[in-house]
Amino acid sequence: MSTDNNIPPSAKPLLPYIRSRQEVHRIRQTLTLYLQSHIVSACDDEVTTPANTNDTSHVSLGVPIDPSASVKRVPSNLTGVRKEYLKALQENAAARREYDELSNRIAFRRPPAQDNLTSTKGHDTPPLHDYLSSIREDRRYEKLRLFDNSLKRLTGATKPDGYVADEEQQNTLLDQEKLESFWNGLGSSRESNEGVQALISKLERTVLRAKAKLAREQNLLKELKARQLSEDVSNNPSRRVIALQCVRDELVQWVEEKLVTANSGEAAEFGESPKKNTASSQAVEERKGEIREQYAKYLQERRLLLEALSLVSQPTKSTTPAAERCPKGPSEPVVTNTAVWNSIDLFGPASELLLPGSTVQRSLALQRSYLTGLLSKEKTNLKQALERLSHESHLLPEYPILARHSKFKHISNNAGGRTDRTEGDQTDELLQKAQAWAFASEAASTHEGDYVEQRIEHGLDMSESASRTLQQVYGLLNQENNAAAEDTALDEGNETDIWVGEVESHRPRRRRQKNDQQPGNPWARLNGNVGFSEG
Repeated sequence: MSTDNNIPPSAKPLLPYIRSRQEVHRIRQTLTLYLQSHIVSACDDEVTTPANTNDTSHVSLGVPIDPSASVKRVPSNLTGVRKEYLKALQENAAARREYDELSNRIAFRRPPAQDNLTSTKGHDTPPLHDYLSSIREDRRYEKLRLFDNSLKRLTGATKPDGYVADEEQQNTLLDQEKLESFWNGLGSSRESNEGVQALISKLERTVLRAKAKLAREQNLLKELKARQLSEDVSNNPSRRVIALQCVRDELVQWVEEKLVTANSGEAAEFGESPKKNTASSQAVEERKGEIREQYAKYLQERRLLLEALSLVSQPTKSTTPAAERCPKGPSEPVVTNTAVWNSIDLFGPASELLLPGSTVQRSLALQRSYLTGLLSKEKTNLKQALERLSHESHLLPEYPILARHSKFKHISNNAGGRTDRTEGDQTDELLQKAQAWAFASEAASTHEGDYVEQRIEHGLDMSESASRTLQQVYGLLNQENNAAAEDTALDEGNETDIWVGEVESHRPRRRRQKNDQQPGNPWARLNGNVGFSEG
């Protein structure tokens, strides 16, 4: 009760779950003993049944257990942390066993030198270790002997003709002699005090050196074979001809490519002979001389023309004063010293007249280019619209222009002069599409009109047949079709004269009244002589 009194009021709802330290320690000991009961080891009594159960604590579960220990099958009623603990112990035991097996294998495969080092550290060597090590050395020696025999067969193969031994080959032979001496002394060295590990390292170095020499010999053999093949090719005339043809084809192709890219004049000069080149160069020089002479004459005549135009268009300016001027005889020409005019002054009056015209022409050119661009844009838009409509419409496939069809081209070519005139001209694509649309729409309207006329004719035929059938029915029933008679009379009267038709329109009413008074019984015609002819 004292413990209950010491509990604060806020913890009283947790009272069923609160335990004292002694009780908690007892529960932990019980759980520890229960978990240790599932652990089996070489000394099972020490784990499961300790000498003093009171000293058993849950802390002992965290201590590493013996590697030889194993865990029993985990009961199905265990859950939570206890089940996870036993599974972890099982995995730990399996991992330790696997580790021990691997370590034993590695220790078993160690060379004798390492085994001696490990033995000095305090580990006891197994009794069959020496025997097994000797067996391994015998196997290794047999493998090396086989490798040496195969190496001798490779190096002792027949050498090709023309093979000249060089320094590398001599070194290879020396190495082979050293290797043979090494193998001869290997049996005696195995009995000596020299370590096996040193011999193995020497052997490995020798093997590596022999592999390098073998690779070098193989490279030399390949080079010799390549030389022999090249010599065979050089001695074979057919192969030489084929090679020369390939080279010629490559050169011709290269020259053609260069000729395409070069100028026409340079290409012509490239293909001509030296004599033709000299003749063409002389002709070119003569032509250049003629052109220079003509150009000099042109410049002189142009200068004279400009001077004449300047004298005519502008007043002359004399450098002498007016007082010094004196009239001379008529036979003597008048010498006037005119100032030199610049050629730009000639275009002074012309530029004043040409500038407005140039501005007008520029504006017209801009307007023309703008209109051309606008028309091309509208033409492109219209073309796209017609293409889209041609893909979506059903009129063009149903009503194509027969003259453009491949089956009717021979007919359109023989149709007349108009097709002959336009045969070679390529009409505009836009115009062709517009013509196709116009033809399709016209054909569709014509087809629809024909269909309507056919249906009207069919309706008239049906109405006439219905009227005939109705007249037959009236005849069978001994009645008259007064409505039809009146309609026909009215129609005929209206067609002849409209005034007479109005007067005569009252007469059918009287007739209708008389007919109404007459019996309209269908049996009125029957007089008793059914089936008998009169008289």
